[in-house]
Amino acid sequence: MNTLEKLKLALSKNELKYFLEGKGDYNIRSREGFISDRSIALYSGIYEYYNLNPNSQIDIIFEKTLIDMLKENEFDIVTAFEYFWMQIKAEEKNESPFRFDLKSYEALKNAIFLNAEKLKNYKELTEYGSQLENGAYEYIEGIDKYFEDEYNHKIL
Repeated sequence: MNTLEKLKLALSKNELKYFLEGKGDYNIRSREGFISDRSIALYSGIYEYYNLNPNSQIDIIFEKTLIDMLKENEFDIVTAFEYFWMQIKAEEKNESPFRFDLKSYEALKNAIFLNAEKLKNYKELTEYGSQLENGAYEYIEGIDKYFEDEYNHKIL
């Protein structure tokens, strides 16, 4: 099953969160062999679906799902952050077929700051900063620094 088919299945079962997390049958094998490939899920899944079905409201469903994930556990928060920063980058480079509402980015900032201590102690995945002193929070700060250097603005 290709990425678009996995997304369609997830949408039909109201399981977009699981698609975004790469759980079970929704896993998209990454080149590195770690967690599900978020970039492919975004570009070959969400964006492709939107381009094929612009009236589907996948952009709104995607954005709402990410905001809901910010209210969950550390894995969900960092996974949502991953998609947010990729979306911001795609918006900056005019690669995204849609834009998120600015209120969503405020929700992201608030969730990161409200959960800072939990994120500092979250060290379960190498991809999310397990080797860093301050775990996932330090990983997030690193991405924020990259954005400041590369695009001259911060995410947080």
